[in-house]
Amino acid sequence: MKALKRFTWVELLVVVVVLALSTLSLTCITNTAREKSRRIQCANQLHTLARSIYMYECEYKDQCPVVWPSGTEGSFGKGLYNRRNGTEITRWCNPQFQDWAKQPTVGGCLYLLVIYEEADPKDFVCPGAKKDKPMDFNVAKEVARQHGWEVKDWKDLRDFQSLVNLSYSYNDPWSALIDAIAPADLAILADKSWAYDTETGERNEKAGDFPVPNSDGSWNNAQGQNIRHGNSGNHGTDYQNILFADGHVRTCEVPTVGFRNDNIYTYWSGDTDSDQKKIGRWDQGHAKKKREDSYLGN
Repeated sequence: MKALKRFTWVELLVVVVVLALSTLSLTCITNTAREKSRRIQCANQLHTLARSIYMYECEYKDQCPVVWPSGTEGSFGKGLYNRRNGTEITRWCNPQFQDWAKQPTVGGCLYLLVIYEEADPKDFVCPGAKKDKPMDFNVAKEVARQHGWEVKDWKDLRDFQSLVNLSYSYNDPWSALIDAIAPADLAILADKSWAYDTETGERNEKAGDFPVPNSDGSWNNAQGQNIRHGNSGNHGTDYQNILFADGHVRTCEVPTVGFRNDNIYTYWSGDTDSDQKKIGRWDQGHAKKKREDSYLGN
């Protein structure tokens, strides 16, 4: 009877290495497929929201959703919302006119699509944004009940519960109203800017230093020149899905894709009539310079 052949430790090591590499390769393929699925789903949601915006424009004098255009500079980067998982009452239940006049929010504008165009609040949460999650209607209903308000449907609310319920940035609608004849390459909605923390509204330190423009349109930051600096964090800062004024959605690896190649998350600075790229400035509480300025805020 022949003795059974035993594997040497070298052969066993080879087998282990092959299995490890196979597992790693399969994991990479799976992660890539998942991210592609998230990107497609995110783009589809923006297409859906584009239809809601179009319907809103048809009903409201060709203007994109905007709450109480009071002449303020909006509240980009710092909205009045609950903290993550917070249940305290804020304006998302029943804001009064004086509240909007003091400090309107991006969420308040976009929630008009839920109230008047039957948009689904879940469509405002990007599947690639790890921290974000859909609103909890039961929480909203209970908090409203405690304050004497009756909430039967999403339409009975006026804003999102917190920053984590909104994954998209919106073009500043207060300084220069966006309408149906806006330039085709004007960015309207996009994956949320990473400049500000999605849970607190404060500046996000992980996003790095604010950009500083060069005359050739390149970036300067603490890590050196990097044209992706400022990308949304929704998809690992690799890219952002962007809805443009003509209704098409594009996946862009850099944020410098607005009108005249300006950065969609910054407002114009300096000569706004120049054909040079506009990196602009990246601060909260500021306003777009012209209707063509692609200034998207949270």
